[in-house]
Amino acid sequence: MICSQESTLVKCLNDFIETHPGTRLGNAFGRPVAFAGHRVFAEIKDGVINCYLPLKLTKSLFKGGLRIRCGRRRGWIVLVGTVEDHSLMLQLLLEMAATYVTTNHQILPYR
Repeated sequence: MICSQESTLVKCLNDFIETHPGTRLGNAFGRPVAFAGHRVFAEIKDGVINCYLPLKLTKSLFKGGLRIRCGRRRGWIVLVGTVEDHSLMLQLLLEMAATYVTTNHQILPYR
């Protein structure tokens, strides 16, 4: 059974996917995941969102608010915080992650 925090995160991912063509929501190993094309760029695990992004890029962009930490798997970061408080930051990170996986792990710096 999905807890209320995870259902909020699934709704957030679904809202993101509805506004971004080429992305879709699916399941992998019983967890909700977001795909860009056929590559996974985000997943919900243990009540948090994991995104596939370089840690040093995200740490330099986001100094406060949403807590970001390194995941157990190489290349994955964990976003810790509530969707209600950090929805714009979460949307930006999801956008960056989708771009990152579809452009062969190249991302242009934001100006």
